[in-house]
Amino acid sequence: MKVNRYLLGAAVLTTIFAGFLFYAAWPRLVGVEAELRLLPVDPFDPMRGQYLVLHYEINEPPSLPEDVSEGTTLYVVLESGQEGVYNAVSVHLRPPTVTPGRIVIQGVYRQNGRVEYGIENLFIERGARLEERASDLTAYVRILPDGRASVIELRKNGRPVDLKYRAKNVFER
Repeated sequence: MKVNRYLLGAAVLTTIFAGFLFYAAWPRLVGVEAELRLLPVDPFDPMRGQYLVLHYEINEPPSLPEDVSEGTTLYVVLESGQEGVYNAVSVHLRPPTVTPGRIVIQGVYRQNGRVEYGIENLFIERGARLEERASDLTAYVRILPDGRASVIELRKNGRPVDLKYRAKNVFER
């Protein structure tokens, strides 16, 4: 009987863990593809590792609804522009109905006047760095119908960007 409890507990924990993984991977599997212009910065977090901070043009949409406060969920309509890169067209407090050729991304309004989408950090391997100019890059993302998004890769001129690695020091672990 005790073995059955342990197996049941392990099965429940495994199911919960698998659910979290599935939830995080879902935008990459079925999301609508979009390419967004960005301006990255290269910080390091000792707890989470090396990552890029991605600042998108859509972080500062053209106009915001009146009476927007910190933490308000916003829905930004994106439309494909030059070179297939998507731009913010309008911002709504509720999910809008969109026409073909447009997609909606969900974000949260921050006090500094920016809208954050949860795709502003891209974790990379330790020792990796970008040798490209930030203004030349775009982020290739997938966006679900509910507005959640996930970064797939960074691109330059429509091609994936390769990260450069510094040579490992013999004394480094």
